[in-house]
Amino acid sequence: MTEHRITVERDESLEGLVTITLDRPAKLNALDVATHEALQEVLVELETDMRARVVVLTGSGRAFSAGADIGSRPDGRPLNDQDRLARVHLGGRTCELIDRLPQVTIGVANGLAVGGGVLLLASCDLRIAADDAWFSVPEVQLGMPLTWEGVPRLMRELGPARTREVVMLCERFAAADAERWG
Repeated sequence: MTEHRITVERDESLEGLVTITLDRPAKLNALDVATHEALQEVLVELETDMRARVVVLTGSGRAFSAGADIGSRPDGRPLNDQDRLARVHLGGRTCELIDRLPQVTIGVANGLAVGGGVLLLASCDLRIAADDAWFSVPEVQLGMPLTWEGVPRLMRELGPARTREVVMLCERFAAADAERWG
């Protein structure tokens, strides 16, 4: 049985509102290949959907997204360099598709948003975070490069100095910090 990765809802009472929910709460909505593919399919459809005016991206359970599901591979084997490179392109494409949607995009963060989850939010036009939401970009600490065009995306939202701090120090920051930084 295949686990569903996202849910898509159209709110009939609010004409034009589409909500996409990352729906892997047991994995803190970690982004594996199947989740990216499901998201990309919906995002491509939305590009030409004239009925949709606002797209909300959120996560189910206690997280927006724990970021890339770095341990996942459909056959259970460890990721190799080729798998990692393919994931870089996959995640970058997901962010690019969000970025270029003609609709207003709103990222709604509940709980944690880590790494790729932060980059999905940065790809949205606007962001809303619960008071207890927190964010982290731990790639440098994990010995991984920040991919998905993460640095330019964060610089666009936070500015160069704050982006360097967030990326290099890998410190967790709160919703109140993100709001204060812009």
